[in-house]
Amino acid sequence: MTEPTPKRYRTADETLGGTRRQVNALPAYALDTAEIGLADFDELRQVINAAQGQLAARLVVEHDWSWGQVGRELGITRQSARERWGNDVTAYKARSEQLPAGDLVADTAE
Repeated sequence: MTEPTPKRYRTADETLGGTRRQVNALPAYALDTAEIGLADFDELRQVINAAQGQLAARLVVEHDWSWGQVGRELGITRQSARERWGNDVTAYKARSEQLPAGDLVADTAE
């Protein structure tokens, strides 16, 4: 009897590469089908910005990153990083204080 093949997870490069290809294909799809409009692209931008804010908040709160580290990662100043995501960190800390101990998980449904 053969053993089951272990599940293979995609690497970060594979996942991001696939996402980039899908996003880059959206304009052509939108023009061909008229099912996607500019408002949909704006919604996608907002989703990506929210995800970036959640990641920045978790790096600062859970992994003790400084605003300088966050800024360097994106090629911006620490002041710009703090201005851009400081509210996300405050909201993340407030949510984490409301959760039971050991259950620190970001609410991605927002």
